Amino acid sequence: MEIPGYRKRTTTVDNRGQMTELRDYYDSSSYLATGLFYDSYGNCDSIVYPGGSYFAYEYDAAIHTFQVRVTDAFGHYSQSLDYDYRFGIPLRVKDKSGHYMYYTLDQFGRTTEICAPKEQEVFHAIALVDTASVLLAIGDTNLATKLPISMGDFALLGGIQLSSHEIIPVRKEYTVKYVYRRGNVADNIPYSAITYNYDPANAGGNITTYTYSDGLGRIIQTKKDAEVNGEKVLVVSGKTYYDAFGRTVKTKYPTIENRTLAVVSVGNAMATPIVIGDLVNIAVIRPYGNLVLSTVQDTVPPSITMYDILDRPLVQRAPDNTEVRYQYGFGVDAGNGTVIRNCTLFRTSVTDQRNHTSITLANVAAIQGTSRRT
Repeated sequence: MEIPGYRKRTTTVDNRGQMTELRDYYDSSSYLATGLFYDSYGNCDSIVYPGGSYFAYEYDAAIHTFQVRVTDAFGHYSQSLDYDYRFGIPLRVKDKSGHYMYYTLDQFGRTTEICAPKEQEVFHAIALVDTASVLLAIGDTNLATKLPISMGDFALLGGIQLSSHEIIPVRKEYTVKYVYRRGNVADNIPYSAITYNYDPANAGGNITTYTYSDGLGRIIQTKKDAEVNGEKVLVVSGKTYYDAFGRTVKTKYPTIENRTLAVVSVGNAMATPIVIGDLVNIAVIRPYGNLVLSTVQDTVPPSITMYDILDRPLVQRAPDNTEVRYQYGFGVDAGNGTVIRNCTLFRTSVTDQRNHTSITLANVAAIQGTSRRT
């Protein structure tokens, strides 16, 4: 059905169920057409837009499912390479400027490391090979710098064919690293993830974030590196209280936690205490320090939210006892709108701390009618 005054769009679908053309009409009979083309595996291999611009897509040769190259009408292209077929995720991505992003996954498909271009060292490389054409090293064009490397290691760098003066990025540092930890009730350590952001201004250091979750997957606490009054500390999120329906009913102010040392027990030997931020590649048996969930709470009263039976907030009370109040009902939009004028709409009334009220009317699709403030 066509409604006068509204935009019109039609599609053409072939006998395989593939959309081959999309038409956008700018008057009753004139349109702009976008064409879609497919390979024998059913993958869209090109899209041609009005005016002749296009994108061409190439897919992996193994299972013909994942995009490995996207080329535009100017010949510029990006690549997604070295797919981990278990999860359908590329481990190396090259943008149109030739910059690479490297990704590392664990056995569950979670990202454990990201390496961006600024944490890569670039060689204007030549290949050094022996008489059997085995790669021995890569280095700069005058061999002032050489990096011995095996073929197996080189495959991790991309597995591309080296030629004289080819630019190749080599992973030097990580940009972001993630460590996932199972809960340890005995030491008050819930399930957690630790994020290490590489800090180039602090050699060997990281900007660290700890994130803790409960058994329902809710975030119950975060700790973030920060500098407060000239001291390097951790800012701990305020405690959140949930009711029986999983709604947030109370939140406390954040607190400060000093960075501490962690004693690491490996077997029967006690390792030298080290800063917890350095615990990345160590087999930790019983970690302490900043890994422990903070139980310190700010003394300021919490922010409180009260709900109705439909989980809509009724009252939001701040620590200073000021309140924002909500009322819900129905109303008629008497404004100048053409879509929902003179219709019965949902009415939301919000009264702020200074007793000023804002009223909003919206339909079931959340299309807003008139609003007014008193």
